[in-house]
Amino acid sequence: MSTTYSVAVNMDQNTLTTLKNNGFILYGFKGINTPNASSAQPTVWFSTNQYLTNTTISWTENYKAYISSQQIQANTTIDASNNISADLGNLVTVDGNGMLTVSTTGGTSGAVSVYDNSSTPYTTGLSQAANGGPATPLCALSLLGQTTDVIVPIEYVLLMFATQTVNTGTVLYNAYTQSIAVDLTGAPGNTRTVSYVVNQGWQTDGATWATVYAPNAALKPLLINPM
Repeated sequence: MSTTYSVAVNMDQNTLTTLKNNGFILYGFKGINTPNASSAQPTVWFSTNQYLTNTTISWTENYKAYISSQQIQANTTIDASNNISADLGNLVTVDGNGMLTVSTTGGTSGAVSVYDNSSTPYTTGLSQAANGGPATPLCALSLLGQTTDVIVPIEYVLLMFATQTVNTGTVLYNAYTQSIAVDLTGAPGNTRTVSYVVNQGWQTDGATWATVYAPNAALKPLLINPM
C-alpha cells in the first residue's frame, strides 16, 4: 500500500478573509533528486483557492512518468498527457513512435527511470496527484535519444500564496512571493503543520524542518537536487 503524506496549513479568520478578498491562490511544488539536475526544472504541482482556516494538502506515493515534445522554458505549461503509471524501481521505455511501456526490471531502486529508445529528444518527468485530484507534473527534464533519466521523488514541498494565475505543470524559475519549504523526512505520522499570518507571512515556530524564503527566490536550487 502506498504511503500517504500531508501538510496542514493553518491561519486565523482575518488572514483567510484578507487572502480571499485579494484573490490569493495557494501554490505547491515538490522536490526531486536526479543525476540530470542540470537540465531539470520544477513545475507548479498544485494550485487551489479552496483553502480554509485549516487546510490539509495530502498525497500518496503513486506516480506517472510522462514525455512531451515541449521544450523546457519559463512559463511554459508542460503537456503531460502522454504518460504511464510507474512505481519506484520501474523502467519506462519510449519507443520510436513515442509510446511508453513500463518494466519492473532494469530500473534504479527508489527511482523512476525513463529510457528514450529512439533518436527523438523529449521532455520527461513525473506526475503525482494531490488532494485526490488528477496527477499533475512536478518536474520537467530534458531526455535525449538513447539516454536514461533517473528521477527520485522526495517528500519535500514548497508552498506560496500569490495573486498571479498560472496552470499546474507550468515551469517557473522564481517564486512570486514569500515561500516556505517543508521537509517531511521522518515526520511523525508523515505529516507537518505550518501557519500563515497576514502581513507577517509564513510561520515556522522554530521548526528545523521548515525554511522560509524571500520573494523571487530561485526555485530550482530549492527543489531539484543532484544525486
